Amino acid sequence: MSNKESRRNEVLEAARSCLARYGFDKMTMDDVGREVGLNKASLYYYYRSKEAMVSDVLKSEANYYIQALRQKVEIASGCSNRIQTYLIERFRISQHVVNLHHMSLNNFRQLRPLFRRLNRQFREDEVDFISKILQHCLEKGEIGVCDVRKVAKSIFLIAEAYKTEVVENPDLPPDSRVDYTSIEDDLVFTVSLILDGLRVKKSIRSKKE
Repeated sequence: MSNKESRRNEVLEAARSCLARYGFDKMTMDDVGREVGLNKASLYYYYRSKEAMVSDVLKSEANYYIQALRQKVEIASGCSNRIQTYLIERFRISQHVVNLHHMSLNNFRQLRPLFRRLNRQFREDEVDFISKILQHCLEKGEIGVCDVRKVAKSIFLIAEAYKTEVVENPDLPPDSRVDYTSIEDDLVFTVSLILDGLRVKKSIRSKKE
């Protein structure tokens, strides 16, 4: 690891500490600079804005929890159970990380471009993991033959659409905390329709053979 990378990691750790202590609204670049021993000009060498810094904090924390979740999902039984558990627990991880740092729906809306970029970064990796689950289900005969990557992409986009519905709900006060529990049942229902359809497809094919 280069000196720059090492120093950047120190800045990120300082940002994580300040974010947990002050929350997004009250945390400043000066706070982070004092924590890591850099003036604001030097800090800008590593991060151009507070928003970019926070984006990396949330990304690194979400990655940590999601990797642990994936290990649990891979040993779970049943196609529906594995996919639904992964999606729901992923929602809860996102909610936990954001609320841990006192970020409101209004913060989410202000940082929408950053979160869109984060989602694009996560997207291929997430679709790959869901594809892996579906491929395993296909090989075990739990679902009918399908384009697993196309189905995985559809499932991922559906999950993201439900998350967006919560964040952009105009009926919720801007200072509300992010809460995805209201959409968990709807997500499970929608994903179940897709998986049930794949099981029916397998059953029909088996009868024809």
